[in-house]
Amino acid sequence: MAVANQSGRRSYPARWQRLLDSCLFRRTQIDEFEHLSELALKEFPVESKVLVEVLLSSRASADVHWDPLIPKYLDSLYRQRRVTLQDILKCLLRKSTVSRPRDEARTGETDTTSITKKKRKRSIHDTFVSDFRIIQNGLMAVTAGYPPLTKIDAAKTLLAIADWMNATSALNPDSQKDDSERQSNRIMTSPDGVSLIEALGILTAGLLATQTTIDAVVSNKADDLRKKMGKALDSYLLLCDQFSAPLRMRLESLQKEFKLLDTDAKTTDEGDLTTINPSFLNFEASIIDTPPVNSKAGLYIYLNAMLVGRPLIDNGLLMAYLHNRYQGNYVAVVEELITASFDVLANAKMRSESLFLKKSFLVNKVPSMLQEMAAVSPQPVPMELCISRALSRVDAGEFPSLSALFVNRFHKSSPLADIRQEFVFSCALHKLIPESSIEPLLGETPMQSLPPGGQLDRSEVASQIIQFPDRLEQHLRKTESMDGNPSVVTVALIDAIKHFCDNGETAVLKNICSCIAKRPRILDVIMLFNQPSDFMPSLSKLINEWKWEKPEKQKAYDEFSNILLFIFAVRCRYALTLEDLGLEVGESLLQRLITQGHTSGPLQDVDEKTKENVGAWIKALFVSEHISEEALPCGPQEFYSMISIVTSQSMAACERNRLAFETLKAGFDNLLEPYLMPSLLFALRWLEGHVLNYQGDLTPSLKILEALVKPPSIAGDAQETHQLILQLLSRSFEDTLQMISMKHPAHTDAIGRIMEVFTALGSYEQTPTVHHNALRKWFTSTRSGGIINDLLNHFESLVFWCEDPLCTTPFSYTHCLLLTALQIVGAVEVLRCLILGLQRQASSGSLEIALDVAASFVVAPTVETFTRDRVLYQHQGPLNDMRENKNIPPQRSGSTRMSLRDALICEREQISSEDLKRDEFRAQLVIRLFRRVNSLTMPPQPIPQGVHMSSLGVGVGVGVPDMIPEVPINSTQSAGDPGIQGIQGILEAVPVPSGGNTLPASGNDMGGMNSFEMLIDDPDFMLDGFFPS
Repeated sequence: MAVANQSGRRSYPARWQRLLDSCLFRRTQIDEFEHLSELALKEFPVESKVLVEVLLSSRASADVHWDPLIPKYLDSLYRQRRVTLQDILKCLLRKSTVSRPRDEARTGETDTTSITKKKRKRSIHDTFVSDFRIIQNGLMAVTAGYPPLTKIDAAKTLLAIADWMNATSALNPDSQKDDSERQSNRIMTSPDGVSLIEALGILTAGLLATQTTIDAVVSNKADDLRKKMGKALDSYLLLCDQFSAPLRMRLESLQKEFKLLDTDAKTTDEGDLTTINPSFLNFEASIIDTPPVNSKAGLYIYLNAMLVGRPLIDNGLLMAYLHNRYQGNYVAVVEELITASFDVLANAKMRSESLFLKKSFLVNKVPSMLQEMAAVSPQPVPMELCISRALSRVDAGEFPSLSALFVNRFHKSSPLADIRQEFVFSCALHKLIPESSIEPLLGETPMQSLPPGGQLDRSEVASQIIQFPDRLEQHLRKTESMDGNPSVVTVALIDAIKHFCDNGETAVLKNICSCIAKRPRILDVIMLFNQPSDFMPSLSKLINEWKWEKPEKQKAYDEFSNILLFIFAVRCRYALTLEDLGLEVGESLLQRLITQGHTSGPLQDVDEKTKENVGAWIKALFVSEHISEEALPCGPQEFYSMISIVTSQSMAACERNRLAFETLKAGFDNLLEPYLMPSLLFALRWLEGHVLNYQGDLTPSLKILEALVKPPSIAGDAQETHQLILQLLSRSFEDTLQMISMKHPAHTDAIGRIMEVFTALGSYEQTPTVHHNALRKWFTSTRSGGIINDLLNHFESLVFWCEDPLCTTPFSYTHCLLLTALQIVGAVEVLRCLILGLQRQASSGSLEIALDVAASFVVAPTVETFTRDRVLYQHQGPLNDMRENKNIPPQRSGSTRMSLRDALICEREQISSEDLKRDEFRAQLVIRLFRRVNSLTMPPQPIPQGVHMSSLGVGVGVGVPDMIPEVPINSTQSAGDPGIQGIQGILEAVPVPSGGNTLPASGNDMGGMNSFEMLIDDPDFMLDGFFPS
């Protein structure tokens, strides 16, 4: 029995080879590959290095320049932690073009004719592009929160990079080589080779920004590692001068910082890096803090961070932060909050950014929060005095008085001309000041008045929306107003949405969802007063439990489609995860559509009912003259679950000449029907992946893509829906089309026409994330110091701005700079930059202000930490308990990137005796910054007994939201899962043609279309028989 088991294990690599070749042949997409690999590892587990070897062997057998799926498969396996980065780099080097000259030298090959033939073949099959993509994916994974797990892994990964650096340096054509070697070793003369070498350096810098790698490098047992890395860097840096001086400077600084030198270097005691010794505790206790300074930059940074993308506003978090910052001094809170909000708006205007969200925050959100604060303050707050003081501090040039509007024509055209007046009237609406105080505060007679009905009531507005759905437009216009009432209307609107979901009133709900999705400004205002988790679970439940009413099929499709499109619009605009949406992990339809809706697996893995529905839809699209009520074979849930399968089967039939192109185009035109149009969201995403990965003729795919993107005749609501769908896909398609244009220059004209459509419409997204092209530009910037230097200058300029109390013009600030720095170099490096800024400001006498600015950077909310912080505050957990509190969920699904707060905790814990001897003042700054951050992130103070927010009638719809449940990790399937049989079927069903993995051509003609009986029994045919041969 043991012999049989051992023999079976020896066959595992061959089975994996069969599976991977089959996936490449079928062009299996990533989501399906992840599922298949998980099942395969349970059925026939192999080691990391074996799995990498098998996958890269598949690359060698492909008769193409490079297959984009192979880097994606490797990246997927690495992010699942099925393979390690060290094994990827080691195996990749062995099979790379970089190693071939060395291999030839070892084998002692001297046959000139043989060498010449091999060189000629290698000119076609250089691995530079593929190597670059794999290493670049490794870099992106590391910066996205997937560094090596242990210090040993990190050390081995660095050694693998050192081998790569030595190998590429040996190929430098400028070194002392004869002419034949220079001719073969042409890595520096190839753009792809230069990109590969550059990626190695950037990966090195990225790894040295992770805590695990830092611990490995500074260990007292890492002398050999530091020597080998130092030797490799010495030769590698000579190459950097030829393509990137900034990268060389960055690596040189890291080499000096971590003593990566080819000499004996003394290192700090490892025990001091992982424990806090008594001498450090005594040192920390001896540091006496001065009273904190609340600079005007502190709250300014915090508010900018809240509004840079999706509104990251939780009343509980914000109230706790303000309470901690101003120590319960509500007078200071009111004045500073108003002033900072005006500054944020003025800054947006100066930077030519969108003003609507920030105007609504100032006029609609801030007064409702002030009303809430006034209700819980133990002492009466002189609101009129506070507002008057705050208004006197705002920039009169950006926010002119009414009299100035008549004097200066420039002010008349200013988009902020009325904002001062609108804010004061909103304060009066929220009962912060009497109506009679409006004129004294403005200093002149106002030009507007309070809303006729006064402050709206939440329950009354919700009842009106429910009882009179024909008045929806009137309520939606109120959400865009600047009078203070959107704080009530938006919450009432969410109440109505949940009511319609609970009662199944889908017709009205469809109208609401459609109107909001097409007007994203309304969505932004909704997010000022609500969280996605407030209403998404209700919509998800409705989608999952949708009732298929057969007598009105098209109506059911229309309602379902528009509600689903609204859900995806919300998710796309703010790049929300399942946790952000408030969805628990499970087998729900919405989760399947989010994760797999744009992918298509083999039909043999789906049930018979789905196959029948696919066949029926193919008949309806390509055989029937038009789609009638009777032609709709299944409900919308089933249709959206298989639309990508229908698309893939149809495109493959056309590419094999089994379906005429005109028939294909006419069939896809049916998807432009209003009740089916939202399905384009999934069909177009499938086409996007198809044109990127397909190795054959792209002409049919691009023609269909252009026909769906630029339909000849479409108008009215259908045109608005079509434009919305394209906006949701715009950013992704622009990247994809650029890559396709470089790979297939013959199709540049067609790609350009498609690109024009997406560029003209713009993106629907509103996120603070930085595009990967921008990341590359930042990292290789020719400016001295790159992004870290820019961040340091930004920090110092903010301190300088705070030192001038008479300056009312806000500092030109973009929070994206900090977020980009965190994304490129990591939290550890950004924290070091802030500490360096503190050291510089200490010498100039501005340390206290600088501490407040640095602390504000650290505590500013981010999309990665926002959900986690909300739960943290509801658990009453202080900062230094974050890592120990097991009730706190991870920052975000799929993201383990260290935050600035985590980096600060580690920095404080790792202060050693050597650090105290070397730079005691820096250690003091770290401790003082830690204390300041900890004081700002203390849990919220409880509301005084007897005071209940629900009975105050203030701040409607605000308060501490319900806790978002912790999302468990996906459970794996059992050994008896039927998916295992799917693995065996893939291994046995499709023979992979030798010499490549592209789809075989077919000369069969489409011929006449039959009705539903279209099945054929051809194991080589991906379509499983939906089209006749």
